Amino acid sequence: MSVLRCANAAKRNIGSDTLYIGDSVAGQIMPYNGKNVLTSNGSVYAVGNYLLVDDALSNNPDITTVIYMSIPQVIGHKFERRRTWNNFVKPFWLPENVERLDSTVTDKLDKYPASWAQLFIPVKFLPISEVDMENGVKKPLDVLSPFAIHWLQRLNELCEERNVAFRIASPPVARNAVAESNDWSAMRQQVPGTGLEELFEMYFRSIASYPDSMLKDRMHWKREFVEADREEMIARMMAGISTK
Repeated sequence: MSVLRCANAAKRNIGSDTLYIGDSVAGQIMPYNGKNVLTSNGSVYAVGNYLLVDDALSNNPDITTVIYMSIPQVIGHKFERRRTWNNFVKPFWLPENVERLDSTVTDKLDKYPASWAQLFIPVKFLPISEVDMENGVKKPLDVLSPFAIHWLQRLNELCEERNVAFRIASPPVARNAVAESNDWSAMRQQVPGTGLEELFEMYFRSIASYPDSMLKDRMHWKREFVEADREEMIARMMAGISTK
């Protein structure tokens, strides 16, 4: 399980003062390395990344900066999605994690009795079909769900408590996505009053766009394009979250 490897790596020495986490688009430009780059996928959500960061900080007192990379279409995901079961429940729903979670997770999982069986490690590897928690109710991709806001706040608070700088940054997006969302206007209007204003000011600044012709699907880039422009993509993203 690709997400499980991130969960395991977060409990080891990362060998760096900076931890990078994020979705699968982030993983294209900064691939998982088993050390300080623990990129996974969007269905890990901010809550799964909260657990990764908490473990990494507990095992790596030298970490000074955490950078969470996720495109706008993903960073605002709600919890009730088709991919939640395999990418969050199986790798993260463990006895040692329950006390670190809250009702935003447990109340939702209470609706699925099979989730409690997932607390036992052997069950996670049984050929049980993925549970579709979405039930056909989709969320617009240009807004933040209350669930996403809550766990971004908790991530920010966790880093503040540990005296660690926290940043959110966006991997590159397609130009058409910027146009269709009116430059993420709905999401921008949600930020005031969340306590995340400074983080999102830098986040929106970090968004770079490229031609849709370079996409291989709705959100991910063609490999040859990434290989040719990787350094530029990273530099543009990091420039947006720089405080210098």
